[in-house]
Amino acid sequence: MQKRITGYGFIALIIVGFVSLLSGCSPNSTTPDVPLKVGEMSANVSGFGSFFASNAVASDNSSYDVLASLKDQNNNDSVAIRMTITKQVLTPYTIDVSQDDNSKITFCELQSNGTCITYSADKLTTGSSGQIKITSISPSLQGTFSGTLKQVGGLGSVTITNGAFNAGF
Repeated sequence: MQKRITGYGFIALIIVGFVSLLSGCSPNSTTPDVPLKVGEMSANVSGFGSFFASNAVASDNSSYDVLASLKDQNNNDSVAIRMTITKQVLTPYTIDVSQDDNSKITFCELQSNGTCITYSADKLTTGSSGQIKITSISPSLQGTFSGTLKQVGGLGSVTITNGAFNAGF
């Protein structure tokens, strides 16, 4: 016995399909479209644009530290993203940097005079927020991140969306 889809059923089916296509595509999504290779970090940074580095490294101390940078035409660091991430026993896990005592996201834009304009999201920076999700700790440190980072010693801010990393130890 075959069932027919009525007019209302067909419309409902189309709506469900459309919603399924859109799920996970919100502008604040932290799921990368393409898996990153070991050593890669990507993010969108307001006022800066797309950040993609192939030198992401992690260190495994009392917390995880992740660093990735972009080079200028003279091969000097020009922009860097650094994260300090509190370790937890089970993965996956998510850290809210505005609530955690040790976790932090920073974005540094190096100026021609050698100083860095630093933006930070952590528990001590008023008005900042951010999340770091660790999805794997072996064989590399993998995860996603996003946040609103406030300028240290200034009034500016940057928003990081769609951040992802696959940092080798």
